[in-house]
Order: sequence, then C-alpha cells, then structure tokens
Amino acid sequence: MAEESIPKLLYLNDKGIIPGPNETAEQFLRRAEQCLEPVEDRRGRLAQALPISSDDVAAPETLKPALAITRELYGIAPDWVTVFYSSERLRPWHGACSWIIELPEQSPVVAIQLHPAFKTKDTYLGIYQRDEILAHEFAHAGRMLFDEPRFEEFFTYQASSGIRRWLGPLVVHHWEPLTFLVTLSLVVIADLWLTIAAAPLASQWLYLLPAGMAALGLIRLIRRTVTFNRCLARQGEGIKGASQHVVYRLTDREIDAIGNKGSTLAALTEATADTPRVQLLKAAYLPPQDC
Repeated sequence: MAEESIPKLLYLNDKGIIPGPNETAEQFLRRAEQCLEPVEDRRGRLAQALPISSDDVAAPETLKPALAITRELYGIAPDWVTVFYSSERLRPWHGACSWIIELPEQSPVVAIQLHPAFKTKDTYLGIYQRDEILAHEFAHAGRMLFDEPRFEEFFTYQASSGIRRWLGPLVVHHWEPLTFLVTLSLVVIADLWLTIAAAPLASQWLYLLPAGMAALGLIRLIRRTVTFNRCLARQGEGIKGASQHVVYRLTDREIDAIGNKGSTLAALTEATADTPRVQLLKAAYLPPQDC
C-alpha cells in the first residue's frame, strides 16, 4: 500500500479489519469497503446465507461491554460486525458461532450468531457469559483471514474467565472432540461387552486409549502455552503498544519463531514480503528506527 494509505490502514486496524497474511492491498481494501458499507446492504448480503431478520439483530448497546474487552485485549473495536440472535444451525451446547460468508465475486464477510437466550439473559447454560462469548467471537472476526489453527484459540479464550481461559485452547481442530467422544463411547461399549463375557480385567486396558489421547492433548497444550507466553514476554520491549495486541496480528510461524527461536518482530517483518499486514506491523507497533 502507498505511504499515504497508512493512516487508513491504522484506522481499519483499530476497527478490527486486519489484513490477512496472504491478502493483497487490492483485496484488503475491497474487503474493508464491504465491512464498512451501510448496515442494511451488508445485512442483505448476509441474509443470502444466514437466517437473519431485522428483528433478530442485536442492539449496539448490547455490544459495548464486549467491545471494551476486545479493545483492551486485542486493540480492536469491530462494531461493524453484524450480531444476530438465532438457534438455527447452532448446537444446543453452543452459545455463539462466527460465520465467514463468501459469496460469488465478493469479499468474505463475517457475522456472529448468538443463542436467543442472550436476548433476555446475560448467561446461558450457567457457563456462558454474554460479554465474554461476544468478545471471543469478535476475536475470531478480527482474524477472519488468518488460517492459523495452532494459536487461534489462545487469543479468543483470553476473553474467558476461570478454567476455560486455560483449557479452552486444548482443541486445535474441530474434529478432535468428536473423535475423542466416539473413541470413549466405543471403549465403554467394549468394556460392557467384555464384562458380560466375564473378562473384566482385559477390558480395563481399553481405557488407556482415550486416556492416552487426553494426555497427548494436554502435553500439546502445555507446549503451545509455553511458546505463546514466551512470545508475549519477548514482545514487551522494542515495540509500541501492548504485546498481546502485536501477537494477535501474527501467524503461527511467527509466534513460534519469536517464542522458540528468539526472533524479533523487526527481524520477521524485514524478512517478509511487504504486504499490507507487514506494513501495519511496522507502522503501528515498531519504533521508527526499526521500520
């Protein structure tokens, strides 16, 4: 992007419209224009793929507490994102979901679906808090063009409280919980069958399989947590702004390079093609002498 476009890039960054790692300047500006188009126009495009009506759209006042959280944690305030209430396509145990819609010959656009229970209550199922889950989904919206699964949930679960903040990133791929539950169910069925067949001792060894899967998942989580926290700590010096704001805009490879290999943001931006995202990192978070 041209030098004169940097103020606009910084403005869009503040709005949570962040260039993706592989996004060109032309693609980014086209997407930004669609994100900030009039609400009715954007809602009309979303309605082609999602069950949205004007009565279901969340009031702007409802979003303000969550936007305050995202401002503090990620340095973004994506108040342009359409948030609507609907239980359609939402699993009963899910409180919300982010949808990235790609229509023909148009840039991707994002919307957040909230469970209708949040229309009248601040909590759902006794475990989901509206402001936290909205901030979680806003974090996904800001990184909508980042296909970076290793550390994605570390960002989103920073908005959670209690044990969810620490165990939330345990799952990397969407198929992992189902695989674990299917394995556990098969082991329980096999255990019952072997017990009926009077071979209870042999059945006990079957539980090593789901236990091993859980243990490997925890080990992976610990390793990634160490890398993520090292990256945050090493961004504390030599940058402008909060370290978590910088890391939120990095790829998995960059987080790993800083956290495990001692690289720096300045070194990584110098070694990377001058894309809009790299221009943003230099302009917003590196002192002038490092740019």
